[in-house]
Amino acid sequence: MTVPADIERARTDRAWCFYRNLVHTCYREARHLGKVGDKAAKLEVGNPDLQMAMAKIAKWRQQLEGRSIFDKVATKTSTTAIRQPWLDAVALDLRTLQKLFARPGWRDRCGGDRWASIVALTIRLGDALDSGNADAANRICDDIANVEHNTGRLVPRSVAEQQKLPTKWPQVCS
Repeated sequence: MTVPADIERARTDRAWCFYRNLVHTCYREARHLGKVGDKAAKLEVGNPDLQMAMAKIAKWRQQLEGRSIFDKVATKTSTTAIRQPWLDAVALDLRTLQKLFARPGWRDRCGGDRWASIVALTIRLGDALDSGNADAANRICDDIANVEHNTGRLVPRSVAEQQKLPTKWPQVCS
């Protein structure tokens, strides 16, 4: 059975919306990383290979929490173009971020295994979008819609819910 073009387009738009929000929210959570001695860090990272990235996170912490970076990609439909502003800002790719979230020692309900799983779903969604597999992308979106992070639901269920915390999930996806 062939899916009508308008329905297929809506499904694809939803997947891109989820991907943009997920990349944003993963890097938003990364603001809690920092060098050893960084008082704002919820996980101090001593790995010498990651010190440049930790310094960049400290510099970009406010922008990572807000939506100024997201606004640059709010209409993009390329996984590379969506990720690039965050890569430029903090020099960490999603796979490295996933490993950092999986580390023990996170404080104050930040990072941790739930966020490592969220990054894994983000990577899977990006792979599905890159391969043009709308069915897989939408199945992943359905899974993501029910995910909880350390302080509650990841995806808002309504515009009103999204407006309470507009920097966590900046774009409502239909």
